[in-house]
Amino acid sequence: MKLVLKIQFMKNLKTIYFVCSPSLGILDNWLPVIHKLRAKYPNSTLVCIITKPGTAEVIDLSNILIKIADDLFDLIVYKSNAEQWFECFSFSVAKAQNKPSNLKRFLFLFKKIFLRYRLLSSLSGIVRLTFRLLDFFSPKKKIKLNKFETQNSVVLYDVYEETKEYNRELLEYFIGVPKFSISHGTHIEQKTIEHNRITNLSRISDEVNVFLFSKDEKEFYKNTYSLQDSDIFIVGVPRHNQEWASYLYSMSNDKEQEWDQYIFFISRTVSEYLPLDRKIQAIKDIRKLAFDDLGLKIIVKLHPKEHSSGLYEKILGKDNYGIKWKLSSAHPFLLGKRCTFAITLFSGVSVDMAALNVPTIECLNLHGLKKFDNEDSLKDKNGVSVLEFRHMKIVLGSSNYEQLKIQANYIMNNRSVVINKFYKRYCELYAKPDNSISLIVDQITKDSNH
Repeated sequence: MKLVLKIQFMKNLKTIYFVCSPSLGILDNWLPVIHKLRAKYPNSTLVCIITKPGTAEVIDLSNILIKIADDLFDLIVYKSNAEQWFECFSFSVAKAQNKPSNLKRFLFLFKKIFLRYRLLSSLSGIVRLTFRLLDFFSPKKKIKLNKFETQNSVVLYDVYEETKEYNRELLEYFIGVPKFSISHGTHIEQKTIEHNRITNLSRISDEVNVFLFSKDEKEFYKNTYSLQDSDIFIVGVPRHNQEWASYLYSMSNDKEQEWDQYIFFISRTVSEYLPLDRKIQAIKDIRKLAFDDLGLKIIVKLHPKEHSSGLYEKILGKDNYGIKWKLSSAHPFLLGKRCTFAITLFSGVSVDMAALNVPTIECLNLHGLKKFDNEDSLKDKNGVSVLEFRHMKIVLGSSNYEQLKIQANYIMNNRSVVINKFYKRYCELYAKPDNSISLIVDQITKDSNH
């Protein structure tokens, strides 16, 4: 039955829906495929659906992925803070329409206060009602999910997003529509997900094909989503395809190449495993390493969910901006191309760097964080609690300044050895991406010429 459905709709693929969740970062993995699908189906309608309120607000219009995507998508659909759906025709309009007014900033502040205190939590409903009223009188174009065309359509997403409550309404509407999944990150997924977080596993197994980075993920996906071998395709990381990387280089602004001899610093948001005080200490350590010890500059790449809050200006020096350090929205491939080495605070970009022969240090201290530093947590060879990428041995690790300095000096003195070590490890873990984009597109468009 599944194959018959595919043959029927692929002869006339009308609409391609891309579920942009959990963040804009998933564009990085799906865009190589979407780019090729657009060329193959120029008359299809390509729709980007941003399901998480607040995501459209942080769209970075200077980001090369957004620039490429803007030329591909026909429609942008996003959810407001009142969880109403709106549509527009470009990422720039979506961002402008989500720019928070002073009134909305005021409401967000009160909502945080109300939710912080149990006695005031019931008042948060007033804030929700106010947001709804603002949406009701908004001149922006509203859209209802029943306006989406589901016949002769496909959905591109990350199947893990089936576990997110904020996606429930949308994905239930797309029941019966064939879906194709690529993970939003680059880690090799092996963690257990409780089945009770996913409704109707049999429905998922009937509708979804998944494209995996590694053979080591196969059992996880079979067990978690009740998938069969025929639903799973091991293709590697599509964005590591050399043809796509060359395309990104050709589309990128070469201004970042004005600098040589810099540390490419991949930032991330504050989280349970990266509390604010530890993030601040890590940035201070990296500043000391770069400016005082190595005489290197720093280029900072913010996380897709991260706002420019002034933290880097405060620690790295506002007066040093453009001289010793700067923020960049350039693609990691471009920033990694000429850096001395990279430093992350835990990021899938470390896998990109291994694939591109860029040595990387992960600067993250989990000591004393009970959720991540316990008898069941992942450990390195010294018994120190670590997260996935250090456990995978695809990055050098540091938990304090002394370790960071040692690892940096090791890279400076043995760069080719480090590069070869981590590239070899990347090849052991991940499937070759040489034909990944074509393999995925061929599967999505399977039997379209029959």
